[in-house]
This record gives sequence, C-alpha cells and structure tokens, in this order.
Amino acid sequence: PMHKLHTLEISADTLRWVWLAMLAEFADATLWPTDRVVFELVNEPGNYHNHTTSTRFVELLPQLLSLVATAQPERALIVGGEMGYRAGGDPNDFVNSGPAIILDAPHIKRLAHRYPQLIATFHFYRPRAFTNIGFPEISVPQSRWLGQPSDVADLATQFDEIHGAFNGSGVPIYLGEFGLNVDFIPRLSDGVAWLTAVRQLSEARGIGWAFWTYYL
Repeated sequence: PMHKLHTLEISADTLRWVWLAMLAEFADATLWPTDRVVFELVNEPGNYHNHTTSTRFVELLPQLLSLVATAQPERALIVGGEMGYRAGGDPNDFVNSGPAIILDAPHIKRLAHRYPQLIATFHFYRPRAFTNIGFPEISVPQSRWLGQPSDVADLATQFDEIHGAFNGSGVPIYLGEFGLNVDFIPRLSDGVAWLTAVRQLSEARGIGWAFWTYYL
C-alpha cells in the first residue's frame, strides 16, 4: 500500500500501523518459518513528488526495526535505499534503486550492528532504454543489447559500486528485481544475453537475486 502508485505516505505512523497488521497476519512461525519467509519493510521506498515528509526512510528505520525485530527477532529483514527525490537533496535529482542503496549504505551498516538479520536490496534495469522498451517513459528506445565486453563492463560498474559499499560489513546484498519487457524486445537473444550477464554479475559477487518478469 506504500508503493508510489498508491501514494500512501511513508511516515513513522503509516509504517507502524502497516507493520502491526503484518506482524499480526504473519505471527505463526510454524506457518511462516523464518528460514523460508523474510520481510521486506518497504518495496522501493522513496518520494515521487507525492509525499510531504522531510524525513528520510533510513531515519525511520530504527523505530521500525525495533517494532518488527522485537516481535520476531529471528526474521530476516530486507531494506532498500530511498529512491525518487530524496529528502534534503536536489528537488530535481531523481535517484534509482542502485544509487539509492549506495547512498544509504553507511546508515544501514550501522543499523546492522544491532540488527544482524538485515539484508540490503536494490533493483536493476540498466540500461532502461533497452529493458523497458514499450513503456511510456522510454522516448528513445535501445533496440539491441549485444552483450559485448563494453556492454557487460557498463553493467558491472554498478554491481561493483554496490558490492564495495557493503564489502566487509557482513550485510548480505539481494538483487530484489531484474528483468525486461520481453513483449517488446526485438530480438529475444539480446534479452537472454542481458539476463545471463546480470545473473552472472550478481552471483560472482555473492548477491542473491529474484527475476521480476518470470511470469512473462
């Protein structure tokens, strides 16, 4: 209910009542075992010019983590960086998921000293002109992705930056989404090459992953 499409403000109050409801719904550890079910506290947290708060998501995490971890101390908890137009930053500077987790890494690493069950997450759709072909926001589509060494190196740059931001901290990193709009990819072999490259870059750095467009 906090997703940008539904515009519910991410505040201390909304986080508290949403997660009290979640904890009540997922209270039975036999039905929801901690080795199989994890909680992602907010998917793609951020301000998309629909929030009034000047508080950043990471500043709300201590209170939220205390609430959830007190109720279920063994549960793994996934947290992402603040996307969109970050509070206190340039009002015109939009931040995507990868750069957002890098910016918030220092805060998340500090929290992980108290909450070792934290997992940092990011989403990956680079280059969007290729992966999001057919979406209205793509005005100049990229019809091919050949998987040349330079293409893979461009993708690897962000993986290395994210891995480096958490290196040595003990905080696991989770690629919570990657995929492409396969209905509009001119050559499916290009899509296969991109998916393969992203999976291999992720696994080479010990990063778990979830394929967002599996249903397609």
